Amino acid sequence: MQSSLRDFLEREMRAGRLMGADPDEAAAEFRAMTVTRTQLRMLAGLFDATEISDASKDARTAADRFLQLYGCGRVEA
Repeated sequence: MQSSLRDFLEREMRAGRLMGADPDEAAAEFRAMTVTRTQLRMLAGLFDATEISDASKDARTAADRFLQLYGCGRVEA
């Protein structure tokens, strides 16, 4: 996933749709925003299944924050 995300981000940066100097760094940041927190909590035994919320909403929130960080926030209709 990391390399395909990196490739996508590099294409978007070259096209001027995202701002950033390093696609590898951007891909790592996105992964951290979406996956790492839950993984760490699960490994530490701190994850409670009752905390699971709407995954689509969580993913959208992470994507919106990522796009704002890299200068391309999503416009609400």
